[in-house]
Amino acid sequence: MNLKEKAKLLPEKAGVYLMKDAMDHVIYVGKSKNLRQRVKQYFQSMKSQSPKVERMMGVVKDFQYIVTDTELEALVLECRLIKEIKPFYNRLMKNDQGYAYIHISIEDEFPRLSIVYNPADQGLYFGPFAKSSMAEKILELIHKYFQIRRCSSQRIPKGGGCLNYQLHNCLGACIESCDHKAYREEIDKAVSFLEGRDQSLLIFLQEKMAAAAAQLEYHKAAIYRDELALAKMLNQRQKTIKTIEKQRDLLAVELLNGKQAKLFYIRNYKLWLKRRILLEGKSKEVLLEELKEFIFPQLNEKNTEKQKRLKREALDEAQILYHYLQGKRKNLFSMKLPKHPFSQKASRKLEEDLEKLVEKLYHQIGCIEE
Repeated sequence: MNLKEKAKLLPEKAGVYLMKDAMDHVIYVGKSKNLRQRVKQYFQSMKSQSPKVERMMGVVKDFQYIVTDTELEALVLECRLIKEIKPFYNRLMKNDQGYAYIHISIEDEFPRLSIVYNPADQGLYFGPFAKSSMAEKILELIHKYFQIRRCSSQRIPKGGGCLNYQLHNCLGACIESCDHKAYREEIDKAVSFLEGRDQSLLIFLQEKMAAAAAQLEYHKAAIYRDELALAKMLNQRQKTIKTIEKQRDLLAVELLNGKQAKLFYIRNYKLWLKRRILLEGKSKEVLLEELKEFIFPQLNEKNTEKQKRLKREALDEAQILYHYLQGKRKNLFSMKLPKHPFSQKASRKLEEDLEKLVEKLYHQIGCIEE
């Protein structure tokens, strides 16, 4: 049986597929809500494929697949398999040097910003950014609107300073007369912007875009528009990461149909535990006890991992979980779990939240059956 015919036999379910070469090495890992539909596309006309996909399909000799109950499991499994196997064509199609960080040498007298790929202990780091090009664009935006040095020159006792200072792009950290306090204020503004705390640059760019458009300077307006979109993206991204970092434990329930559901326990922005349960013929009271039976052993197992900034190794899975749970899915329900669940107040609140969750589940089951 050729691969095109084999693809037609795949189930129309969520899952992960692994493309293999003649040596049986996994060269690409992908995921889909519908395995049959997605994998079939690889064996259609090469005219509709990108050059990289066409090149990959030239060496694909077989594939295997793993069926999952939900799209979430497919997304997480794909993420983990790519990190574990490191398939050649996943790296090739990503076309990136790796996760990038914006580094501020805050310990220096006159700090400078740069892009790094392997964070050390010193300085401030912002990221990780999945695409180095995104970090470069943000760095360029900061250098344009904050008077921070671009050069790495030592301070010059005499002379006019570097070219950027002469063009009024920085405060002149390379000259003896540079105002240290004013420079530190610029660094503080940049840090506030990167952390998503300072909205002043967004307001400034909005006003400049509107003014340019009013003067029919559409080219300038377009530049401000793009810079504003970049600033907003960074702001939203920081909010997302902060939300992920703050939330410790979550319970999510996804209805597979009116008869089954999948339970997910999420801890420290990782998919910690999952379980499929039957719903058919089950009372609300029995389901409530089953949810307790699922979460209480995890809550009893104290989360000893200290709260810390999101690392690049956890970024992909964390963002997958966050965006999946934030998505508008009628059959998906989630709730926060308390850090200290066995105090009287927290225990009562947990009981109430679980009861509300059960009510939502049974309401949605009724909608599915109708």
